[in-house]
Amino acid sequence: MSEYDAESPPEGFAELIGLVWRDIGRAASMAFLGFGDEVSVTNHLEKQRAVNEFSLHIQFPWRLASSTETLVASNDMY
Repeated sequence: MSEYDAESPPEGFAELIGLVWRDIGRAASMAFLGFGDEVSVTNHLEKQRAVNEFSLHIQFPWRLASSTETLVASNDMY
């Protein structure tokens, strides 16, 4: 597995650097991480609901780490 850091994030991830991590959850084997401000959207039933500005959906082994420790990893969710 490749290693990345804040100075060289993978393509498409740069927008997430520095945003507040607000949410985490899973649906079956897919994890989702919510970042950024809460925004209001209208769903298919015409109801307003709050969602995160960005949502990252992941279906492979992953881990979020600081420079000194692992914060959470895919195996922590089961």
